[in-house]
Amino acid sequence: MLAAAICLLWAGQIPPPNPNGANPVPPPPAVANGAHETNALPAQEKDVYVLGTRRCSFPFDIGEGSREKIGWINVYCSTDQGKSWKKMGQAKADAGSLPVEFETNGLYWIAMQIFSVNGTTDPLSTEDLKPVMKVRVDENPNRK
Repeated sequence: MLAAAICLLWAGQIPPPNPNGANPVPPPPAVANGAHETNALPAQEKDVYVLGTRRCSFPFDIGEGSREKIGWINVYCSTDQGKSWKKMGQAKADAGSLPVEFETNGLYWIAMQIFSVNGTTDPLSTEDLKPVMKVRVDENPNRK
């Protein structure tokens, strides 16, 4: 599985392992100026990262032994909880990050699709995309 070979990095830090064995939740993505949004979230949104800007960068690291196998990465977003996906951008495997811009305020599910140099894709189609994180864009300066 190609996706397992890629670790999304947020602010250049690999998320710590979760002691209960679940997938770790990464720290928030880097926003355009390198700062991070750390606003308190309502209890029902603890797995959602809030950005105060529509521009951010999704850093990634491809694990040793997999770098030569991966050609590029597509990043997708969904505003309807994964029913449909829109391509946000594409990056070569050696780029290290992918700058993106969200269209408007709102909740976005983020997914990625990996393309290997030998022609395989993981997941095979966009219909099989699964979210790797959720982001709420809220440019309201009065948000508490």
